[in-house]
Parts: sequence; structure tokens; C-alpha cells
Amino acid sequence: FTTRKLLLSLTGITKADGKAIQQNVETSNATPRFYPTYVSGQLCQTKTSFDAWEQSYGTLKECCQSHFSFDYTACCSSSRMGGC
Repeated sequence: FTTRKLLLSLTGITKADGKAIQQNVETSNATPRFYPTYVSGQLCQTKTSFDAWEQSYGTLKECCQSHFSFDYTACCSSSRMGGC
């Protein structure tokens, strides 16, 4: 039984020959997307750049439904987000 160690770089996944498979782990989009903050009064906020592990949503409604269905009304009233 033989195993091989897989080393991952902080900038992406690398093949054994050293060539990068994935260059960029951060995604950037000019259009703001919504993400959960879990901060009272601003449960979902927007930004344009996300790390690969971060989940984002196209609308405030999607963010609120996915993470704050138990307090949907409060989420839709998040500060300066325009409502659902």
C-alpha cells in the first residue's frame, strides 16, 4: 500500500510537475453580490470580491432565504440594502 502526499499552494492547486491548475482562488466581479454577515441590523451585505470558499448570492432575497428564513423580515430590512 503506497500513498503520495499532495501539497497545495496558497495561490491554488499545483500539479506534481509544478504547473498551476488553478491560478486564482479569489473571484472578483464588478456586480456586487450578497453574503451573510450574521450582524444584527445587517444580516446580509454586499461586496464584489470573494474568496473561493465564500458563498454569495445574486439577490438579497436569496441570501435571506438561505440563511435567515427564521427572521426573513428582519433580513430583508438589512441596512441600505433596498429590501427584498
